[in-house]
Order: sequence, then C-alpha cells, then structure tokens
Amino acid sequence: MHIYLLRDLDEFSETRVHALLPGLSAVTGQLDYILRSNESGQPRIATLIAESQHMRDYCFNSSACAAGGSVKELVKDVNRFIGKERVLCVVARGVWLEAVRELCGQGVAPADAPPLCLAHIHVTGMPAPAAGRLIETLQEQDILARASR
Repeated sequence: MHIYLLRDLDEFSETRVHALLPGLSAVTGQLDYILRSNESGQPRIATLIAESQHMRDYCFNSSACAAGGSVKELVKDVNRFIGKERVLCVVARGVWLEAVRELCGQGVAPADAPPLCLAHIHVTGMPAPAAGRLIETLQEQDILARASR
C-alpha cells in the first residue's frame, strides 16, 4: 500500500492547489481514496484533487487529519482501505510530522513540513508503527517540477 501524506495549507489558496494537481497526479498515479478533515481548507483541497482524478465519491472525513488529530486514529482510518493501492491523506502540520515518524520510525521525517509537502510512504502488510518505508518527501516546488517530466 502506498500512503501519501499531503500537508495542508496554513491559508487556503485555490491557485496553488490547482497548479499542484498535474505534478501530484504524476507522483501518486491514480488514487483510490482520499482522507481529510472538515477543518480549514482540507475539504476543498481534497475535492480539487478528487475532481482532477475523476474520483469525487472517494473522499472520506477523518477527524485524525485535523490539527491535534490522533495519529493512531489516522492509522486506524487508513487500515480501512487495506487492499487498495494508493491512499492520500490531507493532514495538518503536526499530524504530518507525527504520522511520518509513526509509520516510518523516529528520525526519518524532516524537522518541519512546509505547506503542500508530500510524504510518500510504502507499507507492506498493515500500516503500523515503523512498518512503512519513506520513499520520498517532496516540497511544493518538487511536485510542480514533476508535472513537466
């Protein structure tokens, strides 16, 4: 299973998200599901991504994605999609860092995650503590560059 953790924006900008869509699609391929909270711009970010991949009915709410959310709950929510290949989670800043550390082990995640930073994690079997392997961490400009490849 490939889990993509996309850090949400501090202040929503539809222009930035639209610009990111081609590169995001190039990085993730066709997504199976998207998890997000009802906080800040997360629903709109998830909807724009889902519409760009023709999968509008596959966005699900998870309070674990919100600021102060529980990473254990996020892992539990992701586990509902076992058998699906690609799940994107639009998460708040603190949740992003905690989730990467939880899934891949301490010391793996960068010190901070700027807005629209994407972590690509591969998990064999069930998502669990330190069960994943961090494949790459891409910042916004890296994702934008992938669109032109």
